[in-house]
Amino acid sequence: MSYFLAGDIGGTKTRLAIVTVNGNKVGIKREVSYPSRNYAEFATLLG
Repeated sequence: MSYFLAGDIGGTKTRLAIVTVNGNKVGIKREVSYPSRNYAEFATLLG
């Protein structure tokens, strides 16, 4: 099983997810959403 960070960075909100891939199966382990205006840089959002 492999883990990946997936994201959708938009003007109003940023959505991030920890995704697992096992063969042809994909699953979301955790998903969070943040207001984009609160973070000037992507690195700050990641902490």
